[in-house]
Amino acid sequence: QSNTYDREISEAMHFRRWLDIKSCLKLNLYWMETKRGQKNYDPTQKYRLVWDVMTFNMNLLIKRAGKDATMDETTWPNSSYADMHNKFVNKKTNMGGQHVLLLDAKRRYIYAYTARHKFYEPVPGWNAMGPVEVKRMVDLLSPLIKGNPKDANDTRRQIFEHPPHITLDNFFSGDQVIHYLGERGYKATMTCRRDRLPNLGLGKEDKNYFNHVKGRTVDQRSKVARFNQPIVAVKHVLGDQVKGTKPYTVVHCSFQSTGRTNISCVNSMSKVGLYVHERNRGRGNEKRTWAIEMNQLHETYLKMYSAVDKTDQTILGYNIDYRCWKWWHALTRHAKAIAMSTAYDIYVQCSEGG
Repeated sequence: QSNTYDREISEAMHFRRWLDIKSCLKLNLYWMETKRGQKNYDPTQKYRLVWDVMTFNMNLLIKRAGKDATMDETTWPNSSYADMHNKFVNKKTNMGGQHVLLLDAKRRYIYAYTARHKFYEPVPGWNAMGPVEVKRMVDLLSPLIKGNPKDANDTRRQIFEHPPHITLDNFFSGDQVIHYLGERGYKATMTCRRDRLPNLGLGKEDKNYFNHVKGRTVDQRSKVARFNQPIVAVKHVLGDQVKGTKPYTVVHCSFQSTGRTNISCVNSMSKVGLYVHERNRGRGNEKRTWAIEMNQLHETYLKMYSAVDKTDQTILGYNIDYRCWKWWHALTRHAKAIAMSTAYDIYVQCSEGG
């Protein structure tokens, strides 16, 4: 007999039998599983163990969290009609599911996640999906900040010195999110949807004070207008000791005359000004140089928002997509892929001496 072969193991169970068991094994306490329609029904209960283990283990590995984080959704393809799956528009796949991740903006380590489905208990005053997901994420993140109270059963370590700066896209934007984060001392930068522009108290006339047109014709006039100072609105809000809210500063920047780019921030900066960035393409006699308009909010957003997108891009190279025996295998598979990407990020940091 060689060291790579054991007769007892070989005769006890065939490899194919092990694969069959693995394909049907549930990663949860299935005898305690609640059914759809029952109170506290959780559609993530079949697979969430692997997501929780990944998140909690990263919390134990991180000595001190970064100051900047990115919040965005990650998508996996699946053609089933389970509670975690929906039809998508403007995605590479027309069916699948999504979870919202909070990652370190630089290292892409996962801090928290929240599932996207329709079985949450409604929160009064929070009607849009994006903003209420921000609220859930803040509730998950708050116990990780040093000095904040946390549940006795929460074994996660407090790894944040202060509330982090969070970058979000326009799906999560709005005045409600800005004020909710600001009152709790968080910093945030986000693109702003045209239907969620700052409330100036003028009703439908609010949008006339910002760039709200979907697109403009590119001509000499619009090209020149790009290099005018952006529209900037600043609001300082005082704290309330009775309610326990903190003072904060909201800045909204509306710019780029050929489009309707609007970026809002809270506590990340107090003023915004226009400058230009040089761009080059080609080399030698064919090299072209031009300038693009830029401001502090725009540059901050561009540098911070792509952590989740880069993780998704990395996962594509792993080529682990396959047809699943059960619908929840797709979500388990996706979590394993994120863990593989995170493991590589840890390796890179260790190689750099971090």
